[in-house]
Amino acid sequence: MSSQLSPPTEECVSIPENAVHAVSVSLPLWKHNVAYEEGDPELSRKMKSGYPRFKIHYKIEELVETVEKNYGREGEKAMIFATYNAAGRCREFIRIRHPDASVRVLRLCCPKTCENNYEVNIAVVFFPADLFSVAKQYWQHTGEGISSRQAQYFQDRLDEENNTVKAPEAPTPAQESLPSLATPPQEIFVEERFGRYLSSRLANEAKPALKKRIAMEVKRRGHEKVTSDDIFLYQCGMAAIYSSYRAVMELKKTKETGLKAVCFGFPYTDTLKILQKWGPGCEFFPIGDENDLNSLATRLDSGELKISALFCEVPSNPLLKTPDTRKIRELATKHDFLVVIDDTVGNIANIDCLKPADICVSSLTKVFSGDCNVMAGDMVLNPEGAHYEELVKIVKDQHEDSLWAEDAIYLERNSRDFYDRNQRINSNAETVVNVLLDYQKNHPAKLIKDVNYPKCVPSKRYYDDIKFADGGYGGLLSVVFNNPKAAIAFYDTLFIAKGPSLGTNFTLGCPYTIIAHYNELEFVNSCGVDTHLVRISIGLEEKDDLIQRFKVALDAAEHAAC
Repeated sequence: MSSQLSPPTEECVSIPENAVHAVSVSLPLWKHNVAYEEGDPELSRKMKSGYPRFKIHYKIEELVETVEKNYGREGEKAMIFATYNAAGRCREFIRIRHPDASVRVLRLCCPKTCENNYEVNIAVVFFPADLFSVAKQYWQHTGEGISSRQAQYFQDRLDEENNTVKAPEAPTPAQESLPSLATPPQEIFVEERFGRYLSSRLANEAKPALKKRIAMEVKRRGHEKVTSDDIFLYQCGMAAIYSSYRAVMELKKTKETGLKAVCFGFPYTDTLKILQKWGPGCEFFPIGDENDLNSLATRLDSGELKISALFCEVPSNPLLKTPDTRKIRELATKHDFLVVIDDTVGNIANIDCLKPADICVSSLTKVFSGDCNVMAGDMVLNPEGAHYEELVKIVKDQHEDSLWAEDAIYLERNSRDFYDRNQRINSNAETVVNVLLDYQKNHPAKLIKDVNYPKCVPSKRYYDDIKFADGGYGGLLSVVFNNPKAAIAFYDTLFIAKGPSLGTNFTLGCPYTIIAHYNELEFVNSCGVDTHLVRISIGLEEKDDLIQRFKVALDAAEHAAC
């Protein structure tokens, strides 16, 4: 087990530091997050990479520049996707909004295959430069873009073909065991240091191993019928969510029936955007409590509302609420709609979301990986679901192998100790929550307004209904202070890594509402999400160390509030 004991204090450096394919980026002060959202040019200049679906990785930007130079036309910009079909969907997304725009797709094959003849293709969407923001919406919401590792590999092969790179020196005996995929020396150092660098020869074994690992964990929890054939891998969690909605729309023929989906409870930002921007749209129940569920039931029972599917998170991000999945399942059976549950925050080692769901989706980028250096996601179909036979046929027909081989290798290695890491994170998180609750109770200044955590919110009973006996409440929590100055002081003082993402082996925090909803603060406030909410993902650090760090930050918050 590893954890980042010395978090970065400089803005815009990668998290983990010096990792080329890091998933997070350091924004250590509240003002850095605001500056990032406002497009501060100085901050933008420093930031080479960030959370991969929000900030296009510099390795991808390098490949885009090469492709635009070699194949682009005047006034065009490009975005690169892992498959031709994904690029085609991006083209359609742009054309629906701008019917007269000239949008084209170009498929490119890598001049050199990986070991074991693993073929490398990419698909490029060219569009008018002034429509970049539209194309970026598709990139961000769906998660179907190319990964930074694949971009690096493709660019390196192009450079080799064009003789624009120096020939490598003859390897020493010690170097001969290194993978053939070109990798900068600093990344080799970082990955070797943490025991994470693996040969590309393992690519053909990594994906089956991942699917088997997930299937075995699900089977161990009582779902005996689940096999590796019910597991589908994607390049990130949002790609899995988007694919699940595509499957729902195909099964329910939403174009003909006009059936909307339901988003139940306040979700991660891009989930709601997918349901709103694709298909017939969605009905949004932002609070996700008993009143919302009763309202939904009334509308369904009266015939006022007919839906294709209900999407929810268990628990939700960032409020950590759990819906009544038992009643949701009853309504789904009665009114014949599908249930899609995102269990990223709870995860398969803690809770059983497959029983009430037809489809479970998850971001494997998070605690399943832990190392914060690879993106991936999965979809699990419930063999006991009423629509299973139809769903499995549709998903198999739609699914493409979009998880880049090298990403699969890293994910397989990272996830080998997933269960043990999860147990320790569960324990650490409860310790931190107790510190926060104690501060809330025993300090007369009424510093803390809310501590959001599955164990101490009103929906705890619904979480407990699906929690395994050896499961916990996860590593994610959020804190709301009564005074905005206290929130800022707490965040600025807390000595942890600070940036987007969660589920990392090290504790990671962010001012979630600012970083995820800066341009829609009034809307999210109306949904119960406070502007100054601080979200924290607990890692593997020693408990005494965590306790001390949080107490120091709480004292700073109290001083700021005076």
